[in-house]
Amino acid sequence: MADIATVSAILSSVKTATDIAKLIKDSDSNLQAAEVKLNMAELISNLADVKL
Repeated sequence: MADIATVSAILSSVKTATDIAKLIKDSDSNLQAAEVKLNMAELISNLADVKL
């Protein structure tokens, strides 16, 4: 049977892995939001050029 230290280390590793997965997921969302903002800025710039 595993001792308390081993179980604690396993739980800590699982928590760390979960935290890393959440960060990766959030990074992807932030990247997509940044891409949308960039595309909107380019669209606004192109529309301003057309208006001139």
